Amino acid sequence: MIDLVPYNENYESLIVDYIVSFFGFHSAINGQANSPELTQAKENIEMWTSEKHELYIIESDNTPVGFIHIWYKGGNVAWIEDVFVDESHRGQGIGSEAINSAEDIVKQKSGYTAVCMDVVPRNKNALAKMIAALFAHIAAKLLSPWALPRATTAPSASARFTWI
Repeated sequence: MIDLVPYNENYESLIVDYIVSFFGFHSAINGQANSPELTQAKENIEMWTSEKHELYIIESDNTPVGFIHIWYKGGNVAWIEDVFVDESHRGQGIGSEAINSAEDIVKQKSGYTAVCMDVVPRNKNALAKMIAALFAHIAAKLLSPWALPRATTAPSASARFTWI
């Protein structure tokens, strides 16, 4: 069981470390050796907590294990822009559960009826999970969006809420 806790300054040093790890990982899978500096990570926090953005700490058993960033870009679509789970907690379904929880948060926002999410193509684990989630979502929609329970590895199927 995870919780998404709204970011506050008490988490700053932890989230800065997570952001450096997050972008360092993405740099490495794209063949680059650089990762962001602390200043850049702090700038990301500032942006991710500004208007139309929400930054959440992912907690598992009351222990911070990652973060998730939601951007309400406009219209009726919100974007789950960044998901990070600390390496020592990966492979336990925490990221999938956090995405489902983020979807629930977006559903509560007036006017938002859809969620989008990008995955870096070279992040094979994340891409495989997103493809599985997409197929589970499509199958749920085709079979019966009202009768099937939420899949543990996929966004939920909802009659008035869409993943695009």
